[in-house]
Amino acid sequence: MSEESQIQKEQLIVIPQDEKFVETHVTAATINVLNDDSIVIEFLKPKISLVVKDGNAQYQGYFVSVARLIMTPATAKKLLNDLDRILQLYKSKQEQGEENEKI
Repeated sequence: MSEESQIQKEQLIVIPQDEKFVETHVTAATINVLNDDSIVIEFLKPKISLVVKDGNAQYQGYFVSVARLIMTPATAKKLLNDLDRILQLYKSKQEQGEENEKI
């Protein structure tokens, strides 16, 4: 094994998931600040039902909370910066895809 491969292998860190690990799709979030200056992000998803009244079908529903993250302002700032970087990459790829479609 080359020295470079050994270094890459040593840098690989597998982070285990907690038994309370949550993975879900969300469509909304709220952000608040606690009295101790912690930042709280609460993730929500819709609960939608099809209801029929007088022969007319319509949807009605509400949001339910699926996860709450509490973090320091420094962690929130890092999250914001990382999200901005990822969204810029996404936007760039989308724009490149649009350019390729024009060709």
